[in-house]
Amino acid sequence: MRRRQLAGWLALLCMAAATGCGTDSGDTARTADTATARSASPATDQAIGARPTKKKKKKKSVVLAGQLVLHPGGGGRGPDCISDLAQLPSSFATSPAVWLSGMNGPDNVPLAFPVALCLHGFSTDQPVTVTVTVGTRSYRTTVTPASGELPVGRFEPPETLFNGRQLQVFDAGEGLLESNVWDFVPPSPARDALVTAGAVTTSAVQAGTNTSYRQEVTVADTPGQGWIRGRRHQLVIFGFQQDQEVPVGLYHRTSQAQPFKLMRRIGAVTMPRSRIAVFTLPGTVTATGDRYCVTAPLETLRSCPAP
Repeated sequence: MRRRQLAGWLALLCMAAATGCGTDSGDTARTADTATARSASPATDQAIGARPTKKKKKKKSVVLAGQLVLHPGGGGRGPDCISDLAQLPSSFATSPAVWLSGMNGPDNVPLAFPVALCLHGFSTDQPVTVTVTVGTRSYRTTVTPASGELPVGRFEPPETLFNGRQLQVFDAGEGLLESNVWDFVPPSPARDALVTAGAVTTSAVQAGTNTSYRQEVTVADTPGQGWIRGRRHQLVIFGFQQDQEVPVGLYHRTSQAQPFKLMRRIGAVTMPRSRIAVFTLPGTVTATGDRYCVTAPLETLRSCPAP
């Protein structure tokens, strides 16, 4: 009798624990059934303290348009150290200063857009050590004043100031030294760090002279793109959502009066944390000229860059 009572208590305990108490195969079957029953019973979920799983917000898919219509226009100022000087604190006109000049002047530095290095009040016969600091990371560059005027049509690599490579600056007048332009597309780890920090501090030291300046770093909210200057086969794409896969297509038109029509998809990029990615044109794409263009899906296309 006592054995039967003990067996009954064991059976009740097994049911209360919602687990099987028999052979391995029986246990497996009961565990699966219990999981199904719990999923179907909100009251049971509440009893065991379960929380509903939050659904991950799905990124809006991006697709290539079948054809493109250009909407020419736009365009803004480029890097200009002399124009910037009037927008900076008045002390910058009478003391050493350093900053990055871009389409927004000295106010902020948009990633993926052209920039130049500006130095004011430094000697033209000695090198300058320039350091850019992003969060806890620092990158040092030796900047050398060069003779002659600022060259036209020359571009520095997109990693400038982040690759340790020597950089030349030229006399721009009014006590200013200015570098050639480059597209502000640092290596991926530095891009992510810039977006996380939201700012960059540029410092310059020459003999006993030193100064620094902090500028906000921004990423365009509107998706855009452009060939990286000096690297014809690298397309920088920006402004899409993080983790979003962005396709890239090759388009063709029969004449300038006709719209571009999609020939084929040639690749894709996935947006990193910085929301800036570089797409390298595949070697299989050999079509060139103004009747072809390469583009990501953009709502308004100001120009369609040819490969």
